[in-house]
Amino acid sequence: MKDGLLLPLRQDEYALNKKNGYILSDCLIAVVLGVTLFVPALVLLSKTIVTYQTARGIQAMAMYGRLGMEEMRSLDDGQTFFEKRFEQHGNIYDIKGYCRSVDDTYCLHEIWVRCPDEQEYRFKRLERRKNTK
Repeated sequence: MKDGLLLPLRQDEYALNKKNGYILSDCLIAVVLGVTLFVPALVLLSKTIVTYQTARGIQAMAMYGRLGMEEMRSLDDGQTFFEKRFEQHGNIYDIKGYCRSVDDTYCLHEIWVRCPDEQEYRFKRLERRKNTK
């Protein structure tokens, strides 16, 4: 026994101490597999974030569209147009509403919501007039 060790030294199974090129090829294979797994995961993560932001924008537009519809309900008789501006987290949302008669019984409410990135969403609702039976 060398140096007074009780157990013999274990042989290196992976030949890491030998300079025969296996370390370089093993590292290259590990890098290729790592890139193959992580790049698609990062691409999917970025697509998920973009989809989430788009959904949040649509949700905000729908909320302001509903606010516009409620504002149209509260208009006095004879008033057909309104315009409002809301601010949320530094973003400004412009809302315009218009009510026009379709016939003696119904009127059409149209709401336009313009978001900060200049997209415009339009909402419509057909409603029976208040003074008809």
